[in-house]
Amino acid sequence: MSAYVVQDECINSIVTWLTFPRHQWERTRVEEALAKQGTIGDSFEEKLGNAMFELNCNAVEQRYGDGQAKEFRDLDYCFKANYHASGYGVYERLGEYIYQCSEGDVPESSELFKALDLVYNTLAHTFFRELRDRDNSERNELLRRIETLEKKL
Repeated sequence: MSAYVVQDECINSIVTWLTFPRHQWERTRVEEALAKQGTIGDSFEEKLGNAMFELNCNAVEQRYGDGQAKEFRDLDYCFKANYHASGYGVYERLGEYIYQCSEGDVPESSELFKALDLVYNTLAHTFFRELRDRDNSERNELLRRIETLEKKL
């Protein structure tokens, strides 16, 4: 497995999505995890963004060695709201982030990683539940195609 330090846009999309009122359940899980560690910043967005960046750098350095995160990009993370139009877009960004942080002991030792992984899995469940529950011919067609592909596996 390889790892890299994600771009600010990736982290910022996730952080911004968590600020929407309809994502309070997910935000609460993340806030609980942040409360168990030190944070840098004044706002929720700054604290989470900085913690996510630090976690990503930690995972990369566990993979490649101390000081190696700076070889991937400048270590100058800065939060800037980045609104993604869809939950699926955020799901993709969260998947990228989690994969890049899955090095060393990060998945086992980081409460923030565990909370974000829970959010990622919840997004997947929500997407498929909505796909199943909606009476929409396009979504039903997509579901049939997925089932056909799964049978071939």
